[in-house]
Amino acid sequence: MWTPVRRNMKQPAVNQQLLNRQRRRIETTFSQLNELFDIERMHVRSNDGLQLRLEQCLLVHTLSKLGIN
Repeated sequence: MWTPVRRNMKQPAVNQQLLNRQRRRIETTFSQLNELFDIERMHVRSNDGLQLRLEQCLLVHTLSKLGIN
C-alpha cells in the first residue's frame, strides 16, 4: 500500500518519483489488460478457473509486447 507524503509526515527514505513511475506503469498495464480481456468481470466458477484465465491473459499480453502474434 502506498500513500503520498503529507506535510506533517517525516520525510520518506524511498524515492517518490520512482514509486510514481512504477505505479503509473502498473496502472497502465492493468488498464490495458482490462480493455483487452475485461478482467474485472471474468465469469469463472473456481479459483483454478480464475488462475487459468489470468495466466492466459498475461501470456497473450506478454506475447503482444514481444511482437509475436
